[in-house]
Amino acid sequence: DLNSDQKILAIRRTPSVIEYLSYTFCFTSILSGPTFNLQDYLNFIEGKNSEQGQPTPSGIAAALLKFLVAVFFISWTFILPADWEPFFDAEWRESHSYLYITGY
Repeated sequence: DLNSDQKILAIRRTPSVIEYLSYTFCFTSILSGPTFNLQDYLNFIEGKNSEQGQPTPSGIAAALLKFLVAVFFISWTFILPADWEPFFDAEWRESHSYLYITGY
């Protein structure tokens, strides 16, 4: 028999492959091991874990902002490419301080 905590966290259906892999490779799981149960993770992903009946906030705006920032910086590197040639010149490296080179 299961106790009350085990009944709450019991997995009632077999997770799909994508659900299991997303749980396995979740950011916090990779850093410190699974810090939460699979059922808690599935409830969160499905939006059933919201507090006080409030809907789970959408992450679309945050994801779109990060995508646009990434596109901006990728475009910037193509428009204004860095001049890497001085790094391959030993004379240039010896004539500048380490602090200057790291800031270059």
